[in-house]
This record gives sequence, structure tokens and C-alpha cells, in this order.
Amino acid sequence: MDVECVKQFSVELSQVMDDIGVNEEMKSLRRHVSLLMDRFENIRWDGNKQITFGSQSEGSTTDEMMSDTDKLVYIENHLACEHLSDCQDSKTNYIVLREPMSLPQCCCLQLVRRCKRCDTFFPMNLISATGSTDDRFIFDIKGRMLFNSTFFFNTHLKHMDNPSFLRVRQHGPACTCYHQDFIYTIQCLTLPDNCRYLFKRPRPGHWPSHETLLKAEQCCVYLGHPGVQGHRFGYDDERRVSFIQVQYENKYIDSQFRMSTNMIERLLMFDLSIVQMKAYVITKMIRKVCLQPLVDERLSTFHMKTSLLFTIEQFPEDIWRDDNLVQCVIYCLNTLKRFLKRGYCPHYTISSVNLFAGKLTKNELQILNEQVTQMVTSSLICLRKLRMDSVGCRLSASSLGV
Repeated sequence: MDVECVKQFSVELSQVMDDIGVNEEMKSLRRHVSLLMDRFENIRWDGNKQITFGSQSEGSTTDEMMSDTDKLVYIENHLACEHLSDCQDSKTNYIVLREPMSLPQCCCLQLVRRCKRCDTFFPMNLISATGSTDDRFIFDIKGRMLFNSTFFFNTHLKHMDNPSFLRVRQHGPACTCYHQDFIYTIQCLTLPDNCRYLFKRPRPGHWPSHETLLKAEQCCVYLGHPGVQGHRFGYDDERRVSFIQVQYENKYIDSQFRMSTNMIERLLMFDLSIVQMKAYVITKMIRKVCLQPLVDERLSTFHMKTSLLFTIEQFPEDIWRDDNLVQCVIYCLNTLKRFLKRGYCPHYTISSVNLFAGKLTKNELQILNEQVTQMVTSSLICLRKLRMDSVGCRLSASSLGV
């Protein structure tokens, strides 16, 4: 496809995105409604605070995409602290522990109590825990008293499992009810070192802006259940052997809390231009229609979002135009291709995390890489056959001047 054809395709595609609701008005409306609902729920709920994140709050969805609503809930009377000096009298406090053997993106939470005699906070362990302990806590090999993430998750899962909430089930680290995913967490007011990756690593510098980074540094981190970390079975085509990858014992998983930088990610997504948002929605459609049938949900929208953020960071602002939309999507897919080829997808805000780990096999990475390469080579001609939101039909009508 020559340059002029790609340019015309971009203009038509941008107009179609406008028509199906990926525009400034709908983006602003979705965000306003999302923030308004959070405010209402936080007045109604006692002891918990709710934050809506993901596509519904970002405005990065369409009617036929059928996106779930992602809700993060943090318990107000629990607090995770980086330092003992951050502990608060009115709350149950935990100190954040990062070990060399911690799961990627995870930490442990050691219970902290106040000493009445010396009026200081101290971490609890086998010696200081004079009474009997229940399933809320476990002791590690160093004798430290750690909060049990599985107990924390199951408590809230049981709370939701009542006649007024039907079909509640676990979906990774979330409790899923109808089309809503609830992630229950403990708030940490300061960013741990591994969550400061965005501010420390080399970047071209034009995005995120200095103002956005200053706001991001003030964001909280939320600690929740790490999700299902079971054993994984597979088949190696090259060696022609089956294998089982043994993960971790239950007690070890129970001690781990997963770090989530949802508020930083939402801040970054709120900083996108409408053309960047259109590019993101198109990559999500490509994932759902063209890539999901190959690997199911193991290639997620978060992988597409990560590719988008790294692409925006690397390319100058002036390329993000309506008449260059197709090329912008191709840049995003090229970033994804690079991750697939290396078998390593870095987290945008947290260091030393491979988002492909435990999800995609070597063979699946190769299959996805070939499929994405084919789409890039054809200049996204597959979009002209896209049925979701009648994108293909709308493009055909636009080409005919209808």
C-alpha cells in the first residue's frame, strides 16, 4: 500500500473511530461517569474505598468490545508502610518486605504493633507473638509474622458470595461478579523502590511530561492477592517432550502480596491524546479478534497497553495525527513484536517484571509474532474485514463515499 493510500486509510479509520464512540466527548463522559460513581460508592460504603480503573474509566472501549468494569477496593483500617515511622495509631499496620526470592512484582507484609511501654512500633515475630495466631498470619523461616494474602482474598470472596451477588468467582487476583472485577487491596502511601522504575530509567524525555511525573510520584501503591500461581503443563515442539513447570508451595504463595500501580497507570492513560487513544482501541480490537483465538486470554489488553505506553515514549508527539493513525498502530504492533521476539515484556512502571512469564510458551510467542508480522506487512488490511462495531462495513462505506 503506497503512502497516499495509507494516509487515506488513516483518515477513514479515524472517522470510523469517532463514529463508534472513540472521541473526545465520549472519552470525557466515560471518565466523568466513572469518577462520579466512585464518589457515590465511597459515600455509601463503610470502611472501604473504591477506585474504578481500566477501560471504562479511561474511555478506551466501545459498545461491542463488552469491556468489564475493573474496581480496586482498599480497606481503610489497614495500611502498608515502607518505614516504621509511617505507621498510624488508628490502623492495623504492616511493614513492606522485599526479598531476593520474592515473586516478581510481589512483597510480604509483616504485622506491626505498638509497644505501650516505649511508645514505638515494632515488627511482630515468633517471640513477640505471645498469643495463639489464626489463619490470618503465617510465620516464615525467619520467624516473621506475615499477613496471609489468600486468607485476605477468601474473606472478601465469601463476603461477596451471598444471595444478592450471584455467580461470584475468582478471576486471577480479582473477585468477579457479572461484568465487574473487584480487586481487594491494602494501601501503601509511598512508592517502593521497584515501583520507581518509571522515574529512574532512561527515557527520551518528551512523555510523560514533568508535571505528570510529579503527580505520579505522589500516587499510592495497592497490595493484593497475587492470583493463581499453579503448576503449568506444556509441550515442547522442538524437543518433542511434555513438561510440567512446578511453581511454588502454598505457604510461599500465601505470604506474597502483588504490587499494583493502578493510579499511576490511570494518570498516564488520562494524559493520552485522542489519536493515541484511538490507536490503543484499535490494538485492543486486533487482540480480541485476531490474536485471542490463538492463545485465548493469555495475551491480555494489559500487554497491548504496555506496548502503547512504550511506543508513545519512544516516538515524537507530532506523529500522532488522524492522517497517520494506521502508521501509529503499526508502531505499537512493532513494539509488541519486539517483546514477543525477545520473550520479554517489561512492566512500564515496575522494574524486573516480565509480563509474559507464566502466560505464553515459546511456541505461542512465535505464533503471535508471525501473526503480528503479517498484519504489519499488510498495513492492517485485516481491519477492513473487522466485524466488531461494524468497523469493516463502516470503512467500506467510507471508501465508497456513503
